[in-house]
Order: sequence, then C-alpha cells, then structure tokens
Amino acid sequence: QMEEMQAVLDGKGETIVVVRDKATGELFEFSAELLFGWLHHYMKFLDSPEGFSSLPEEKVRIGKHTYLLPHPLLANLTYQQYLGAQSAISDMEYYRTILDETVKGKRDLHEHEVFKFTEGFKRCRCEFLANLLTPQRFVFFDNKGGRFSLQMRYSYVYDADRVQENVGVMALAPDWLFSMCYMFFCGCTSEFSKKFRFLFSSSGGGTSDPLMAELDCINNVMKYQGYSEQQEVYDSNAVFVLSILNRMAEEAKEIEKMKIRKK
Repeated sequence: QMEEMQAVLDGKGETIVVVRDKATGELFEFSAELLFGWLHHYMKFLDSPEGFSSLPEEKVRIGKHTYLLPHPLLANLTYQQYLGAQSAISDMEYYRTILDETVKGKRDLHEHEVFKFTEGFKRCRCEFLANLLTPQRFVFFDNKGGRFSLQMRYSYVYDADRVQENVGVMALAPDWLFSMCYMFFCGCTSEFSKKFRFLFSSSGGGTSDPLMAELDCINNVMKYQGYSEQQEVYDSNAVFVLSILNRMAEEAKEIEKMKIRKK
C-alpha cells in the first residue's frame, strides 16, 4: 500500500479509494489524490508554525450530547474550566507515572492496585474533557450583572457543579478526541509560556498546598482587579485572568528589583 501511495505521489500511478457509508451501506469511490487533498485541508492545523493551538471544528457530539470545543488559545474558556482541565492533567500524570514504573519493574503493585490506578487514569481523562468541553443546555434565564432576563434558548454553558455528570458521558468519547484535545491544551500552554513569560517563569514560592495556592491566587486577583466575589474570578475569561496574573508577577519582580537597588 505504501508503494502504491508513493507511486501516486510520484505521478506514476493512480489509486482509487473505496469507502462504505456506515449508515446506509452505500459504497463511494474517489482518487487517492483527492484523499490527500482532504487530508491536507482538514489536518493542516497540526502543521501550523504557531504550534497546535487551534482545533479544526467548533463542536463535537458525544452520544446524544453536543459540546462546544475550545476556541484557539482557549479564548472561550472560563478560568474555572482552565483550572479544572489543568488539575485533571496533573492527576492523570500521577497515575501514568505509577503505571509506567510498574511496567518497567520499578514499582511492585498487586493486580487489584493496577486496576485501581488504571481506572483512576481513565477517570482523569474524562474529567479533563468534562472541563475542557462546554455542554449545550437549554437556558431559561440569563444573569448579567445581577439582572435576570428571560431567554428560552439553547446555549453553551459551563457549570462546575455539573462537571461530574459529564464525566460519565466523556467515557463514551473516542480515544482520538482525548488525544487531540490533550495535544491542543499542551500547545496552548506552550504559547501562554511565551506570551505570559513573567507568570510561567515564576518559581511561585508560597505554599505547596494546591488548594491554598489556588485560593491565594484567586484572592490576589480579586484585590488587584476589584472583584467583589471569588466566583467572579472563576467565571472570567481564562486568558484574561492569566494576563492579570502575568502583570502581577511582572510588577512583583519590579518591586523586588527596587528593593535590591535600595540595599
């Protein structure tokens, strides 16, 4: 097959691709050149010079549910979604490390323990998707600035309290969806490390407790930006909050430099 495909690329032959429609059973055929054209068109986002920081589609359907995929550079995610996805990845890496060490013989686990860690790893994958993908819901009311208005429409709404409900749905998601979203999230994080260099280069001295560190971060953003409630920070755009944290880190470094000069 590789030789035939190479012959087509070299212009020395022609291969006809035949596919069957799953729903109708009907057969379709087209040239390999057309297939390569489609691959180039729909998969070119993987070869972007800016990195893998955008997805080719806006929505995805899992079972009977429709979800909004993240926009380029996570532009439509709330800060709470970002934190939830990041936390799921951290937990997933913990389980993956233990399972890898078991395979390599560096850690001895009983069969039931291997099963427990494997299931934990799978659940973290589902939690990652449940935070990253925004579910479509029927909205009756809209709340803007404390003022409620009647809407009666479908909308994509993230609700942290209902994430666990979506975890079960994400178990139905194909493996390629997780792989693509995981690579995308890592690509966006890589871009953020370039754009927000003060934030991502910070050693982050403070507490080692993740929960306390998050609360300290939220409280600092509240004071800096003038928010009245913690939930306002969580509901804010993720990129916007990261830019605030980057500014705060930059100002902290400048203050530290001034202290050193005075000494």
